[in-house]
Amino acid sequence: MDLSNFILQAHSGWRWIVILATVVALAWMLVGLLQQRTYDQMARRIMLIFTISIDIQFLLGIILLLLRISQTGLQSVYIEHTVIMLIALVVAHLTSRWKSAADNLRYRNNLIAIIVVLVLVYVGVARVGGWA
Repeated sequence: MDLSNFILQAHSGWRWIVILATVVALAWMLVGLLQQRTYDQMARRIMLIFTISIDIQFLLGIILLLLRISQTGLQSVYIEHTVIMLIALVVAHLTSRWKSAADNLRYRNNLIAIIVVLVLVYVGVARVGGWA
């Protein structure tokens, strides 16, 4: 197995960690908002895991992109995918900007950010035709 295939498999496999972290974060933020919970250490940790999982996925994707460019040349579909995923990464990191907001606003804003990230990831993955 060459390096490009290895990174592709890692990128493809890591998506399950991202999906799990996203589902947990989405559920936690929704319950926190609906139950008007205090934004506590657990909520912070869940959002941190959500963001870090996306960071790792993006890093694997950038490495894969560079390997693919060196092997097959620049393909616009990969650039489009990368740009969409970069926007998703930026949105995921916006969650750290609301540290001084009231608890219910933090839950709401994080929930909105997670949903936007999900939509962007769906569009980005659909763009390269990968769900298998």
